Amino acid sequence: MYELENFTLFLLLFAGIAFSKWGLSELFKVRRIKRGFMRQKGQVVDFEVTHSTSSGRSTEMYAPVIEYKVLNQNYRFIARISSSQKSVSRNEWVDILVNPDEYSEAYQLSSDLMVFPVAASIVGAIMTLAGLGLIYYVFF
Repeated sequence: MYELENFTLFLLLFAGIAFSKWGLSELFKVRRIKRGFMRQKGQVVDFEVTHSTSSGRSTEMYAPVIEYKVLNQNYRFIARISSSQKSVSRNEWVDILVNPDEYSEAYQLSSDLMVFPVAASIVGAIMTLAGLGLIYYVFF
């Protein structure tokens, strides 16, 4: 039983470190995107519909499909963030960020771009601190 508790403590610590590392790397990626990418408008042309199941209940999730033009060439991408309600309308113009070196790479500019990285960093930090505190309490 004691060995299982030790394993759980170290699992908590390493999971916290992994969450923190992922969250921080995504935050730096978002920072690079916001600084180095071109800002322009894109038009919502459709929605990708997926199904999310939780507690036996299925929910439709909508992610906007956004079309934009660079140097008279059309491009299209699916936004990274989906929700159970359509946050934008079809044919609506939205702010996007486009990679100046690779025009096919684009992101919808919204506060949602930062939600998951910040949440993962905070959860990871809490798990890491809890793991370190419990390890210190048990072993010292």
